Amino acid sequence: MSNEKMKNIIGGSLAGTAEAIITWPFENLKTQMQFQGNQQTIRQTATNIYKNGGLISFYRGLSPVLFFNIPKVISRFYGYDHAKNYLQSKNITGNTNIILSGLFAGFVESTLVTVPSETIKTKMIKNPQLSVRNITRQEGLQGLYQGLS
Repeated sequence: MSNEKMKNIIGGSLAGTAEAIITWPFENLKTQMQFQGNQQTIRQTATNIYKNGGLISFYRGLSPVLFFNIPKVISRFYGYDHAKNYLQSKNITGNTNIILSGLFAGFVESTLVTVPSETIKTKMIKNPQLSVRNITRQEGLQGLYQGLS
């Protein structure tokens, strides 16, 4: 792997990690409101989260997102490079190559990483006692793709 690709992977991973940590309390709040059918205001939901576990409870469910951050970046870069090189070998270049490579990269990333990490995140926010191990033991690998249709 070239130094430039490694820099992109490391930079993307660090940026994704920082973004997740900064925005996570809002993601958790949104998810909690969805579980409740949006029957409470943002303030009421935030107060309940805080009362049930303090400030740290706003970060419940963050660990799978951080865990999947690096594989997410790697799968995106690999998918893009693989598609770009394949399409170039078929004389497909320019904007068509860029668009199709981006579509393929997004498909690879979402299928291999994003869907499982979002499923785990949602299950862990709803039930803090759950872990990836519990989910896969109880539901198998298909438990990581629950909700994908």
